[in-house]
Amino acid sequence: MRVGLHIRTQGDLRGVAGRAVRLGCETIQIFSGNPRGWTKAPFDEESASEMIAALALQEIHPLFVHSSYLPNLASPDEELWNRSIGLVAEELTRTAKLKAEALVLHLGSPGREATRPALRIAEGVRLAYKRSRVAPMLLLENSAGAGSTFGSTFVQLGALLEELSELPVGVALDTAHAAAAGFDITGDRGWRRTIDEFGRWIAPDRLRLIHANDLKSPRGSHVDRHWHIGEGTIGEAGFEAMGKMAELESLPVILETPGPEDELDRQNLQKMKNLLRGEASPKEVAP
Repeated sequence: MRVGLHIRTQGDLRGVAGRAVRLGCETIQIFSGNPRGWTKAPFDEESASEMIAALALQEIHPLFVHSSYLPNLASPDEELWNRSIGLVAEELTRTAKLKAEALVLHLGSPGREATRPALRIAEGVRLAYKRSRVAPMLLLENSAGAGSTFGSTFVQLGALLEELSELPVGVALDTAHAAAAGFDITGDRGWRRTIDEFGRWIAPDRLRLIHANDLKSPRGSHVDRHWHIGEGTIGEAGFEAMGKMAELESLPVILETPGPEDELDRQNLQKMKNLLRGEASPKEVAP
């Protein structure tokens, strides 16, 4: 497992590789622009080229891009749905320009009245690919299941992937979201049941990325609260068990733990490396 962090770009891609090196990353994830806005600053080709070259020089790979938080491809509202398609198309274009491994996407909420949301999302994804005219991989992230958000079960994700079988689409599994949705991943048995359940509904090779985050809220609460590694309801034993799962051993692992202090990022990353690799545990991360 190559392990890394979501790196804050602070509006300049040039500093990404240096920060990743300082924090000890082997792989990274970034936003390609403002994650909370419908419009993005113009793409800076020069800065992107410098970042790509610096990451290659430091052997930090693969690079993942996380989409904006705003798109809702499950929405029954036509205006929001079309706006979401346009933003996802732009994100796909930027992901291709960054030569990233994949774009990670939250699937949104269909609301209480919607029927067959997988079809709605699938149509939106197809249109986003068509508008972008590029074909980087898209990773669908599982949700915590709050409200009517889509993707908290492998049944839902499997149905969506079946609809998108002609496109380069896979899954990013977020541990905090999985635990909040009710999956027991606190030890070997729970992880084995979770992986077996995944395999019942989704081809194993569709799992391409792990977002490794502890959970501050109770398991099954459907409350999405990322927390420091080993300090939440997944705990150290859960991540140690994750590191033992043969099905996961070749997957990249990205942490999205609370910050923004660099020292907390560094501690969380080192602790995760040690837990996954069965090494001595470092100093505890302060909440």
